[in-house]
Amino acid sequence: STGIVRGQRTTPMEANTAGTLYFITERDPFGDPSGSYVKIGLVRENDTGRSSLDRLLEHQTGNPRILVVAESLATTAPISELETSVHQHLARHRVCGEWFRAGGEGIRPFVAVAEAIRRELEHLHTHSTELETLAATKDTGEELLPDSEAKDMHHEMVGVVLAIKERKQQLDRVALELQSLGGTEASDIDGICGHRYTKAGRRFDSSGFAQAYPDLLAELGSSRIKSRFSLREAPKLTPSDDMALLKELCAAQTIAGSEPLKLARSSRAEALHADWIELYSDLQPLKQKEDLLEARMKLLCGSSAAVKGICSWKRTTIRTISQKELLPNYQELVDTFMVPTAPRWSFKVNPWRPYRF
Repeated sequence: STGIVRGQRTTPMEANTAGTLYFITERDPFGDPSGSYVKIGLVRENDTGRSSLDRLLEHQTGNPRILVVAESLATTAPISELETSVHQHLARHRVCGEWFRAGGEGIRPFVAVAEAIRRELEHLHTHSTELETLAATKDTGEELLPDSEAKDMHHEMVGVVLAIKERKQQLDRVALELQSLGGTEASDIDGICGHRYTKAGRRFDSSGFAQAYPDLLAELGSSRIKSRFSLREAPKLTPSDDMALLKELCAAQTIAGSEPLKLARSSRAEALHADWIELYSDLQPLKQKEDLLEARMKLLCGSSAAVKGICSWKRTTIRTISQKELLPNYQELVDTFMVPTAPRWSFKVNPWRPYRF
C-alpha cells in the first residue's frame, strides 16, 4: 500500500460527466500582497445553469480579497478524472484541499499541465464507447498474431509499467520509513501521516452462498461479463531486505491507549514527506500513459481474447448474487452467510503539506 489519503468518492454517473476545470486566484482590494494562491476545481456539465463564475461567487462569501476566474478549461472527458489527475500532478504545490501555491511564473505552468492532461484524457475518451461495447461482450477465445505496431506498443508498455512499479515501491518504502518513526508504537505525525480506524462489520459471502445454493443462484442471480486485462511478460520487482525489515517493524507496532501516539513534525519527517509527495506526483503522467496504452492494446484485441506475446483481454460470463436479490424472501439464509469483519487500523500519508514549505 502507498498509504494515500483519498478524497471524496464520486458516483459512477458523476465520474463520467464532462465539465469545466477552473482556476480561481485572489486580488487584494487595497493593493496589499495577497499571496500566490490558486484554487483548482470543477463544474460538472450536469450542474444545470452553473458556471465557473457561480463557483467563484460561492467562495467569495466571507473572503475579503477579490476572487478572479483566471482560467477555465472545458473538456469532453470525465471532468472528475481531469481534476483528480491535475491535483495529483501538482501535489508538490498543494496547500490544502483544492488550493495550490503558484511560483514566480504564476498559474501558467499549472494551466499548461492541465491542458496536457486534458488532451491525453480526451484522446483516451474517444475510444470509450467502442471499448465499453467490447468489454460487455464475451471474447471469442481467439489469439491474434502480433504485428510490428503491437510489438512496439508492448515494448513501450513494459517500460511504463516498470517505471510505475519502481515508483510505487519507492512510495511504499518512504511510507514505511514515516510509519517507523514511532518505533515500537503506532504514531501519527501532525499534517504528514496518521492511522485510520475501521470498525468491525459484516459482509455477505456471495461466493459461499452461490456454491451452497446453485439453484437459487440460477433463479435469482444476475449475469455479467467479467473483464480481465493482463500484459504478457510484465516486469517484476523484488523488495529489498531492508524494506522487508521495515515492514516487520511496522507490523509489530502497538497502540498503547485508545489512539495512536501523537508526534510533532521533525525535519526528518518533513524531508520524507517531501520525497513521498514528489513520487506521488511523478506517478500521474505514468499512470495516464499506462491507461492510454492499455486502451490501445484492448482495441488491438478487439473481440479476440489475446494478442500472442503482447497481452490478453479475457471477457467471460459469470453469474453472481447479492443480498438485495435475496431479500426479503430469504432473510434467514442471508443471515447464515453474513461473515464478520475484524476492526483494523490502516496507515495513510497526506498527499499534500498543510504546513509551510
